[in-house]
Amino acid sequence: MKRILSIAFIIFMGISRVAFGQTSKDAIEAIQKVNARTEVGISYKDYAAVLGEANYKVKPYLESSDSTKNPKLKEVIKKIWVHYLTASQVWEYQFARGRSSTPSLLDRNSYIKTDSQFIDLLIKSYPDISRKIEDGRFLAFSDALAIIWQAASTELKYAVKLLSLEENKQLTKPSESAKPVGSIESRLDQIDQLKAKGKITDKEYKQMRKEILSEATKSK
Repeated sequence: MKRILSIAFIIFMGISRVAFGQTSKDAIEAIQKVNARTEVGISYKDYAAVLGEANYKVKPYLESSDSTKNPKLKEVIKKIWVHYLTASQVWEYQFARGRSSTPSLLDRNSYIKTDSQFIDLLIKSYPDISRKIEDGRFLAFSDALAIIWQAASTELKYAVKLLSLEENKQLTKPSESAKPVGSIESRLDQIDQLKAKGKITDKEYKQMRKEILSEATKSK
């Protein structure tokens, strides 16, 4: 797994920086486009183009200060991207090795031999691939890609969930304008209204009330 990830990471780091200031939402939206294309079928040429386009948002996000705000989300996005880059490596591996001769019942243009360290490492990273090997020697190229892309899709769902939690957290966070001002009585009334409207949580309400009463005590 480490060898496969390292190969993909080297390619990832080799793509030049072009965009800046990308957010986790930008990165996930870019990845969702890649996922959508893989679900309907895609050629290697188009796949490379789709990855290149998505990289304009994924890489800058991973290198940005914004990504440090949610380490878990950053790690999941990185894992998804490595899956897609690994799929690209499998594609290139097939071309580099050449399409191997296979048993007559198999389409010789769709299978690759499994007699290499690269495929061994790939199977360790994606155990389900081992169940797709035919005749103990041949792996359907499309099966390998499908399994890798499914792994990426599963991680993507988790990333979307983490992003949703992050956005909800931001929505419930009281803004500067929500902070009560005026006399003690009016400030207490304000936080009562904010709580009633659901703009602050019970915990935030108690904290704000405590701070107001503490100020009132000090002013006496």
